[in-house]
Amino acid sequence: MSKSKFSMGSFGDDNKSGGLLNESGKQLINDFQIKYIPIEELVPNEKNEGFSLDDIEELQDSIKDIGLEQNLVVMKVEEDKYKILSGHRRFEALKELVADGVEKFKTVPCTVKNLDKIDLPLTDEQKEIYAIATTNAEVRNNTDSDKLKLMKMLSEVYDVLKKNGHTGLGRRREFIAEKLGVSPRTVQTYKNIDENLSDEYTEMFKKDQLTLGATNELSKLPKDNQKELLEETKDVRELTEKEIKEYAKKVGEAKKKNEIKITHNFYTLNQKDFEYINDINSEISQIKNGITVNGKEWEKLKAVEKQITKQQKVIAKIFEDVRKRHTK
Repeated sequence: MSKSKFSMGSFGDDNKSGGLLNESGKQLINDFQIKYIPIEELVPNEKNEGFSLDDIEELQDSIKDIGLEQNLVVMKVEEDKYKILSGHRRFEALKELVADGVEKFKTVPCTVKNLDKIDLPLTDEQKEIYAIATTNAEVRNNTDSDKLKLMKMLSEVYDVLKKNGHTGLGRRREFIAEKLGVSPRTVQTYKNIDENLSDEYTEMFKKDQLTLGATNELSKLPKDNQKELLEETKDVRELTEKEIKEYAKKVGEAKKKNEIKITHNFYTLNQKDFEYINDINSEISQIKNGITVNGKEWEKLKAVEKQITKQQKVIAKIFEDVRKRHTK
């Protein structure tokens, strides 16, 4: 059997975040066979839609000159049919080469995975998603947009495993970070982008037209301000993190000015405006026999106590001024 090109990579031997899941990851890497498969027997995977297909011509030239450096990763779906788990760009490039008459690529070296060997509480479809996410993270160069898609896949798997009572998962960010081979902080960045980036910038991000750092800063802006910046900028692709931070600073300063102007108007306050205080009192009233806190919690409580005391004095001063004005 040919030696596998796959490294253990993000599956590692560290049990901190993956626990028993690491062993299943190793099984996914080890339980395979290498097989040369006719290209017409390879089936595209609908779950791979959305991954980047950039630079196909450049990839064709590379394969033509030095051959296929990485096997496609596939799963058998029926007799003489194999669905692609990883390598859809390589598959598209190979199809183009065959169409151009390059006969030697009519059969493709593939790593055939047996998903039945994944010993996890997942359905067949969920195992497929897990396999796509982990094998793509291991064997291909991903754009940031691709990594975001992989993150969402792994997050879906994490939810199912947790729901099904799988132990040793650890925290979501660490679980995903280990599988993608990135830091937990980077996973949080992808999450922020996914949740907060406007549609216009999302399309640019998918096309790899924005750096991860610039996209992260854009996602911190309110959607209206993202749109405003898009309209004001001639070529958004040239925006730097520094420029976006400076714009965000201006937005923040303008917001503060508007908040100051509000004090020149008049509003009626009633008991409902102070319900948050009652909510706190309600929580405190439930502590009948006292509670025990650790040192850090005690420090936080004391710090908040000082803030509350200070704000109480401010509120009392405002009401005193109001009463004086109404009794004149």
